[in-house]
Amino acid sequence: MGTMTAHVLIGDSHPNDGGILPHWAVQLSENSRPHLVLHNNVNYLAKPVENPLYFEWIPSIENGGEDFLAMIALHAINNNPLKDKMKDLYPEIFKQRVHVYEIPDDVRSELYQEIRNVTNWPKVVVSLYRGCYLENKVALLEELDIDFEICLSVRAREKSNWGHLNIRREVGSVTRI
Repeated sequence: MGTMTAHVLIGDSHPNDGGILPHWAVQLSENSRPHLVLHNNVNYLAKPVENPLYFEWIPSIENGGEDFLAMIALHAINNNPLKDKMKDLYPEIFKQRVHVYEIPDDVRSELYQEIRNVTNWPKVVVSLYRGCYLENKVALLEELDIDFEICLSVRAREKSNWGHLNIRREVGSVTRI
């Protein structure tokens, strides 16, 4: 396992107070390659899940935003026509572990096009940490009919174990001290 660089909550918007009532979560791990893990054991303190669901995707580098949204659309949204289409077109996409590059190019193109037609998106809250490969890919959320929040680090201090480099990050900019 590599470093966690993003955490995504998927659920319902609170009608009065903002925030999210999470039903699913995606964690992004990065090391030699990105690794997405979707699970439904999110709100375990309030409501433990008896038989938690768990899916892993190794996303593509160039279409990581589409991959994480496809993962959500296929596993976390009920009554979704995209599920029916993919069951006929490429049923292997529903396995517990999917390597996106193993999906034929024509199927991936169809999948990426069809996520734009999903109409019943839940709310998605994306927390991105410095250096996350999804950082430039979440702009796709603007194109969809989806409630979302993107959370970036506002302030951070990091000290390197290999030297005396300190990095301070404030409001999206990275500066050396």
